[in-house]
Amino acid sequence: MNVDNRGAGPGRRSQLRDHCTGEGISRQGVMVSAQGRAEMSAERSLSKASVIQLTTTGRRTGRPHTVELSFAYRDGYVYLLAGIPRDWHKNLLRNPSVTVSTGGTSFRGVAEPIKDEKGMLEATREMFLLKYGASYVAEWYERIPRIPVKIRIEQGI
Repeated sequence: MNVDNRGAGPGRRSQLRDHCTGEGISRQGVMVSAQGRAEMSAERSLSKASVIQLTTTGRRTGRPHTVELSFAYRDGYVYLLAGIPRDWHKNLLRNPSVTVSTGGTSFRGVAEPIKDEKGMLEATREMFLLKYGASYVAEWYERIPRIPVKIRIEQGI
């Protein structure tokens, strides 16, 4: 391991970093992996944001397709409620690799299959109620059928 002191100075943290693996030891002595740093960055960015830009790959064109969506974030996952039919959801079913962006920060993600769709729909709706409030959820998410979408955030871009 090498000491990475670039930018170190008063008020700045130096960090021991293994330049081969990207892992480091924080000043508190906790090992931080590259994935762990991405999760911390995602946590900071996504926990503060009210909307995300979700970019999927067009199922017919192969070109990027971006939409702005309300979402919930918990434990490394972005949760969405898709109205049916929606192009972005159809694109996810064809190619689950996505980019999630907010506030100038972007993350790679992968949509994961949901085993208990009814249970996940209820859980996602509850997360939306906590984040956005009952009137917003009633106005935007209760007039048409919805299905839950779960995206695992993998790394920052």
